[in-house]
Order: sequence, then structure tokens, then C-alpha cells
Amino acid sequence: MPRFEFRLQGLLELRLVERDTARQRWLEAQRALDALNDQSRHLAHQRDRIRDLRRARSIGMTRPEQLLADDRYEVQLAYEQIDIGEKQRQVQQELERRHQRLIEADQQVRMLERLREKRHKEFSMAESKLAQVRADDSASVRHFRHRIPRPMRQDAQS
Repeated sequence: MPRFEFRLQGLLELRLVERDTARQRWLEAQRALDALNDQSRHLAHQRDRIRDLRRARSIGMTRPEQLLADDRYEVQLAYEQIDIGEKQRQVQQELERRHQRLIEADQQVRMLERLREKRHKEFSMAESKLAQVRADDSASVRHFRHRIPRPMRQDAQS
């Protein structure tokens, strides 16, 4: 009995590799976005901390140089947070682009897998029909062998 061979198996394997690569690239972008989100939360925490510190210093006697240093630090943190916000938007766009590529690659793989399943089912049905035809032919030959009278042998006649 012949084995089933999917003629597009090489293409399917290529598409599987492409899908796995697309998934890895999407995960990399997701990790980058997560890291930027962590940085943004850290900066927000730092800004809150410096504001609380400045409020506490404003109650008591504080040197003006210290208040200016705190203000400069808060402004620096604000600029860093703006910079991170821009990076987050860029990475988010890249993440969406990579996610779309992953979806397309996955659709291509699923399409080829469905085609392989369909071809395998067709192959199995054809093999079953062929086996049935062979069995019918064999049964017909046996049936007709028993129905046709055999010539008598010459030794038996004498």
C-alpha cells in the first residue's frame, strides 16, 4: 500500500518556520513594551517621591539651592517620561504590525494544514475504493472458478 505524501510539505514546513519566527518577533516587541511600561511606572514613582519630598521641605527651613535642585530633577524626570511615552507609542505600533504578521503567518499555516488533511482524506478514500475493487475482483474470480465445470482428467475416464 503506497504511503501518503503531501506535495506541499516543504512549503508547509517553511510556513511553520515563518510563523514561529513571527511569534518570536512579536514576543520580543511585547517584552520591549513591558520594559518601557516598567520604566514609566518607575519614573512616575520617582516624580511622586520628589514632590512629596519637596512638600516636606517647604514646611521647614530649606535652602533655596535644594528646592532648585529638586525642581530641576523633577523637570528631568518629566522629560524622561515624555521620551519613554514616545518610545512606548512607537513600540506599540511595531507590536501591532508584528501581531498582524503573526496572524497572517498563522492563517497560511492553517490553510496548508487543512489542505493536507483534505488531501489525506481523499487519498484514504481512494485507497479504500481500490482495496474494495480488488476484493470484489478476487471474490468474482473465486466465484466463477467454482461455477465453471472442470474438464475431467483422462486417467479418470479410462
